[in-house]
Amino acid sequence: MQLFLTSLFSRKDNAGGLALLDLDRPALRHVQLVDMTGLPVRHCHLRGLHWTGSHLYAVATNAMFVFRLCTQGRDLFALERTVILPEWVLGPSRQANLHTVFADQSQDRVFVPFNAQCALDQFDMQGRLVQRRFFWEIAPDLFPLPSKAALQRTFTFGVVRHLFQDPMHGPVLVMSYLNNGDQGALIALDSGKLLLRMNFNPHGTVLYDRHLYVSNIQAGEIVVYPWPVSEPDAPATRTIAPALDFELWPESVQYVRGMAAHEQHLIYGVCHPAKVAPTQIMPRLVEFDLESGTQKKEHFLPTLEGLHAPQVYALHNVPDRVAGMVEAWLREEDREEPMPLTEPVPEALLEQPLADRVPAETVAISRDDLSRSQDVQLLPDPHPPAIEQVRAASPPTDAHSAVLVFDNVGLFFPRKRGTWFFRDARRRPAASFWALRNVSFALHEGETIALIGRNGSGKSTLAMLCCGVYQPDEGRVDVWGRVQLLALGVGFKPELSGRDNVYVSASLLGLSRARTKILLPEIEAFAELGEFMDQPVRTYSSGMKSRLGFAVATAVDPEILILDETMSVGDKAFQTKAAARMSAMREKAKSVLLVSHSPEQIKNLCSRALWLEQGRLLMDDNPDNVLNAYEVFCQDPEKWLEQHSDNL
Repeated sequence: MQLFLTSLFSRKDNAGGLALLDLDRPALRHVQLVDMTGLPVRHCHLRGLHWTGSHLYAVATNAMFVFRLCTQGRDLFALERTVILPEWVLGPSRQANLHTVFADQSQDRVFVPFNAQCALDQFDMQGRLVQRRFFWEIAPDLFPLPSKAALQRTFTFGVVRHLFQDPMHGPVLVMSYLNNGDQGALIALDSGKLLLRMNFNPHGTVLYDRHLYVSNIQAGEIVVYPWPVSEPDAPATRTIAPALDFELWPESVQYVRGMAAHEQHLIYGVCHPAKVAPTQIMPRLVEFDLESGTQKKEHFLPTLEGLHAPQVYALHNVPDRVAGMVEAWLREEDREEPMPLTEPVPEALLEQPLADRVPAETVAISRDDLSRSQDVQLLPDPHPPAIEQVRAASPPTDAHSAVLVFDNVGLFFPRKRGTWFFRDARRRPAASFWALRNVSFALHEGETIALIGRNGSGKSTLAMLCCGVYQPDEGRVDVWGRVQLLALGVGFKPELSGRDNVYVSASLLGLSRARTKILLPEIEAFAELGEFMDQPVRTYSSGMKSRLGFAVATAVDPEILILDETMSVGDKAFQTKAAARMSAMREKAKSVLLVSHSPEQIKNLCSRALWLEQGRLLMDDNPDNVLNAYEVFCQDPEKWLEQHSDNL
């Protein structure tokens, strides 16, 4: 058997667990959820792990778990001890920000980087704290005192995401964000020597066959160095990246996390940094052949009840000394059935609508069928279906051609008491309001509908709900297809260059960095900014900003197009080109939702119109009827609202 142990976590379920992978089948042979109910842990995700043979050490964001190998019962690992130091509980959402754990049996020590305090905590093998060393104590020359300017924002000396054993230098720290920058480093723990400097933030490493494989998580690739290196600035020899069809999965962001090597194969996890949408590829494992330099296989993880869309955080080879015991334990007659890893996307799937694409049929495993630690209480779903935004895989049978459905949707916003200019602001009670309330409608395939209403009525908020920027506080939003919001200048930062702002704006519109990089030449050509593309946006005229914003917003062909009060941009020649692109986008999109104040535009383009007022949907009818009623309303809004107060 080709066995690996992995730590899995689910963002949807806020849960984590351990799993044995058998890549010969390929299948999950054993899944064991780790119960964090009752622990002061905000994110119940299992992160790094280290298997010494008889014991397994694993960490969450602010807890360490010590397991004992147990081949006599139903569970492979028995929890012996949970370690949570008081100082690990403090801090923001990530708390202690523990990423990894490393057990060195030769020193009888277990190392856990306490990243929130830039320290390395040392325990004995039973999990008792022995010593704490700060990063600047380990390597004094690498961590100078920061400048005053650097302290204007949250400062860190670094984040240790991994440790590995080097034959020459002993334990090695794999550090990201060195001195609050975007550089990484490998530092020998015993000597404090800088072994390797990298111009990216590393996440994990594998030392195999005289090469060091380092995962560049944000770039979605693995950087390869010959090992040992002769100097800290030694260049890499090559990079390895998982293959991906961006036409099939246009909005995918590939994070590489978790690596192991076996028999000239590199196995690593690929995931998405947030919840997975229908236009994004599901988390998977990739096998890479080191001899031929080609990707061999990819395996999609099955969906488990309690671990929806599980992602790999760490991978670990099963130690040779216990491999035989583990294999014998798995062969027992009463062991659970293997859970197959799905195969790569079949070619026939390419012809399916984008919203219907999934890697393959997933395997739903009942919670009762999962093997788990003693006394584990499975965590409840933190996102009840009644209020969760749903990106459905396929439209319901009774919706026919509906591509967007709002079902009794409400969105609540708190309102500030006031500003410091008003001294009595603190005495006034805080108010709040519903930006949207009881909104229900359906947008059908091939349909163009208008959304009208006064400023502040909730039009842009509704558009943001369509795109997934907000999630409803009540009701649900169902979307079938890829949504593109066209809103000019979203996220532009005046001090950044036009090129940098393309990445910022595109990310807020839902485009991945990798996809934006591919589209950048087209965006640059369409915006017609020339050398100003590399100048700060604060030097742009309003027309130049609008042209750049329009080029970014219309860079991708959507299935559902949201036009949020799009205005005329640039000079007459550019307006003609922009109008042609908008017409082409409307033809390619399955459906269009137009937010507009222009009656002529609504009558010419739309078959229906929705009227919003104070977050309520007052009218859903043909454009002429809605516009006539809205015109009467605009003549004296206060009087109209007084007469129709029962409808609000």
